[in-house]
Amino acid sequence: MKTIDLTKEKEKKKRKINPKLAKVLKVIVLVFLLYLILAPFLPEIAYQLRSLLGIQYQEEVIFSEEEEIVEENDEDIGRRESRYADFDLDGNRLVIPSIGVHIAIVEGTDESVLYRGAWRRPNTSTPDQGGNTVITGHRFHYIPPNNRTFYNLNKLEKDSKVFVFWNEKEYIYQVYDRFIVKPEQTQIEGPMDGNILTLYTCHPLWTADQRLVVRAELLEVRD
Repeated sequence: MKTIDLTKEKEKKKRKINPKLAKVLKVIVLVFLLYLILAPFLPEIAYQLRSLLGIQYQEEVIFSEEEEIVEENDEDIGRRESRYADFDLDGNRLVIPSIGVHIAIVEGTDESVLYRGAWRRPNTSTPDQGGNTVITGHRFHYIPPNNRTFYNLNKLEKDSKVFVFWNEKEYIYQVYDRFIVKPEQTQIEGPMDGNILTLYTCHPLWTADQRLVVRAELLEVRD
């Protein structure tokens, strides 16, 4: 009987978890749960910290330098082009410096193309034709600091600059309006006078109940 009892005691000891290991596992579980709770708010926290600390996106640095160059000497083409040395601008692209967006503009007949870039909506215009160029993008398929997301489109203030590179020309737009519509309000894609850029994405965050729309008007075209 004593032999049997001793064997049982040994088995119990083996089954006991090391106290140090138990503490480590608890910490890991708590950190994971904390991350799950905070994950939806992390991009907003990061954005506010950037603003507070004055940390610029790469796009802000490049395009603010461009404005300084143009103000100094608009004929200095060499210096203007040098800003793109380490910045991929192949093909048609959309750049929104103030929210760190730098994304390819893609064509297609259905929303599956959104996994490749920002979708220029069918039957809407193009920058070189004027009218209403409409571009939409995912808001939470990617999240910042990924630069292929419209996550922070709601942070785009009036007078913010938006850059569209289209057929080897640079179209500079300035934001003048921001508003919310229902998904069925497709008139936002209708024809407009002038040369207008309409951007939109899902709203509120993590839902597709509404659409957040930003409108900008053409300021300048550069070769």
